[in-house]
Amino acid sequence: MKFDERIDYERTILSTYVFSMDLDEVAQYLKNGLDESLFSGVRIKIAHTINAKIKEGLDYHTLGTAMSAYCKSDEILLQEYSDIISYSPINTEKAFLWLMKELREISVLNETLKKLSKTDLSNKSEITRDELESTYETLGKALGKINDLDDANDEGEDMGEFLTRVKKNKDLKFYPTGLRWLDCELGGAGFAEGSFINIAGGSFAGKTSFVLELLKSMAESEKVCFFSYEMYEKILIRKFEYAKWDVLKNIQIYQDGAQIDKIAARIRKLSRKGYKIFAIDSRMKIRVSNDKASEYEKNNEISSKLSELTRTLGVIVILINQISEADLKAGRNSLKGSGDQVYDSDMIIYLKAVFNARGEFVKRVFSIGKDRIGERLLSDVEIPDFYRKEPQIVEFNETLERADLR
Repeated sequence: MKFDERIDYERTILSTYVFSMDLDEVAQYLKNGLDESLFSGVRIKIAHTINAKIKEGLDYHTLGTAMSAYCKSDEILLQEYSDIISYSPINTEKAFLWLMKELREISVLNETLKKLSKTDLSNKSEITRDELESTYETLGKALGKINDLDDANDEGEDMGEFLTRVKKNKDLKFYPTGLRWLDCELGGAGFAEGSFINIAGGSFAGKTSFVLELLKSMAESEKVCFFSYEMYEKILIRKFEYAKWDVLKNIQIYQDGAQIDKIAARIRKLSRKGYKIFAIDSRMKIRVSNDKASEYEKNNEISSKLSELTRTLGVIVILINQISEADLKAGRNSLKGSGDQVYDSDMIIYLKAVFNARGEFVKRVFSIGKDRIGERLLSDVEIPDFYRKEPQIVEFNETLERADLR
């Protein structure tokens, strides 16, 4: 997986040098230039050129212009440089050091792989003790270097340093959903950055429709991504029939790669390109590496890895989940399979379809069962019918109607 991410890491570091040399948190690490041995392909030449420009005394304001002019002379360089500047630069010390450690680890692994390939033990019918000891020594040295990298970044920080570092950044950001009825119910705040949100319900609760309305609305101002593993594509496009073209261009969609590690890699990659909101349909379709894992173990792995992404990247991940039929009949709201899903979630929204005594559909409602950040708990709030084409009039309670959303 690390090899697959190498190019993304390299481009992110190079983008940081072009755009972030004047930022206090990372400037101290950028002023001495790049370690060119950490790069591959055409990016080696770009790293070398950046170093040369830095030695010439070019600052942040002139480096980007100089690099653009230099790369115009070569079509391959120009294409790569265009890709590099499309990546979001790193603006925190912690993220920069982590990414550099990952690149150095990849470099160690690459170097080790080259050494092992020269021995070509796979084509031998027998192996000598000397060959085995040599291979063991090579692997031992590589593991030692990787452990040293881990130790170098394992010092932690005292609480004073922690508060100072975090306060340098902007206050916790909330992203309005853009759905006025929902933003009113959420007190005008929306969803907080770094949130892992479970949206659960039984059959016919409208989970996918609800999430798609969220994504279309939030894509008015943010880049969003939808991992669609439930719905056939020709049915899915009906949900976007009335969406604006500008909105559609802000929505990335994946319908393959339902393995949790693949999903996590894509979220990391897109977050570096400025994507902030991710939705997955659904938890039941996600696969884990161990096919023999129990449902409990699968749920724990999925929720653990997704919540870690929100915590480390500051993105919002929305996971569509299920309520078991037994819990529905008993009138209980709980995530199917449970495990650590509840503990890992920052917010849990439950959706429910309401029927009358004749079994006819009446309405859909939502409740908030957990809200770690906003501490908002709601029950049975009516959801507008997203399938109707005519404008909807949604009633709000008197307090929320006065929310400052105008």
